Amino acid sequence: MTASPAPTASPPSPTLLGRMAGAIVRRRAVAVGVWVAALIAVIALAPRLAGEWSANYSTPGSDSSTAEELLDARFPERSANTLDVVWQTTAGTSAAAADARVDQVLAELQGLERVGDGVTTATAERSADGRTAVARIPLEDRPANVAEVSGEQLVSIAERGAGSGVNMALGGQVMEESEQGAISSEGVGLLLALVILLVTFGSVVAAGLPMLTAIFGVGIAGALITVLAAVVDTPDWAEQVAAMVGIGVGIDYALLIVTRYRSALHAGATPGDAVVESISTAGRSVLIAGTTVVVSMLGLFLMGLPYLYGVALATSLAVLIVMLASLTLLPALLALAGTRIERLHIPGVRRSSGQDGVVAARFSRLVQGRPWAALALGLLAVGALALPVAGLRLGFPDAGNDAAKRDTRQAYDMIAQGFGAGANGPLLVVTDLAEGGTTKAVGALREQIAGTGGSRRSPRRSSTTRRTPRC
Repeated sequence: MTASPAPTASPPSPTLLGRMAGAIVRRRAVAVGVWVAALIAVIALAPRLAGEWSANYSTPGSDSSTAEELLDARFPERSANTLDVVWQTTAGTSAAAADARVDQVLAELQGLERVGDGVTTATAERSADGRTAVARIPLEDRPANVAEVSGEQLVSIAERGAGSGVNMALGGQVMEESEQGAISSEGVGLLLALVILLVTFGSVVAAGLPMLTAIFGVGIAGALITVLAAVVDTPDWAEQVAAMVGIGVGIDYALLIVTRYRSALHAGATPGDAVVESISTAGRSVLIAGTTVVVSMLGLFLMGLPYLYGVALATSLAVLIVMLASLTLLPALLALAGTRIERLHIPGVRRSSGQDGVVAARFSRLVQGRPWAALALGLLAVGALALPVAGLRLGFPDAGNDAAKRDTRQAYDMIAQGFGAGANGPLLVVTDLAEGGTTKAVGALREQIAGTGGSRRSPRRSSTTRRTPRC
């Protein structure tokens, strides 16, 4: 009786991600074309459906929210956004001469598009010594929109406003928007990421694929976020948050897949098989990591702050699209690149030909050989980096954090010098008088608050409103 031959092990069946990657490899040109068409279509159509940026920064149920609602109801003409004109007279300059020059600047500013009017030096707030004054011009639109249409003129007027015995600076959120640099934070992030990828891979092609994937994903997400603003209240800075998170995770996800692809090529796999292997393995990590980020961002809904809802949705949308690009666009690009992924080598950067040549692999073996020493050094490094936390002061940033050369910082400093500490962060108190109430009660309340610790009386006038009788 002869023994039957031992059964041979059948190759493992491809996973769902592997089968998807195989289909993309076979139709790689179509996959890239679909993404290009999607990018063009979204960029072309999104502006027609885009909404306005908006956000309610009040906390529901809080005293500040109640005060803001009362102000909106009783002072509908009041504008929360202003362009602040701050000036100081130098020695030997009369107040009348300074006011005449400032009135010219005020008239020029109020002639700009979407900037209010009716403000002169006669309505300005003045310091006790009379040398510092502030005139607040109401805006007729959001600061970002005013800066978009009148930002260049604002900066130009600010540059030539000072002189002839007057130090002048413009402040307010509209100037923050107008003085922003030409290079965005997203641009800086992309540039730094490109440098790191070039050093890591040593090849322009290998470094360029993660960048291209992230740009496609963030480009489509950025356009769709403007459409999201038409449905959900979304602050203007949600777009920047989503872009930075999208760029970060997009490059990270693509880095995992490209690294696995190159390792498979070095092991002798064909480009097609290398793509399938990279998506079957690293692709699962991308799915788990992306889902984790989305769940974390949606956790912002638990904070109960309405303005964070749009931020959470915008960032989640960016992560989902970038994750989709990493799993569908990147495999197509890798299949098109094939073995040419090692092309355009960076001089002076060592190209790794396998896992043994990777610096990270050598470092890993060093750590495994001396685990306790590595642990001690790691704890010391983390402790040193954490030392600044001992002096951490939490709070909201304002113009006092701006660079000294910016107009907003100069206006901030002049207000602090002329009106004293705390003048740049006033406490607004709103009182709704009962029937028969008088403004004397408001004055008494003001004096009581000014007498508490950390508060002082400001030279600003208070606004009052009586309760409107109900019909």
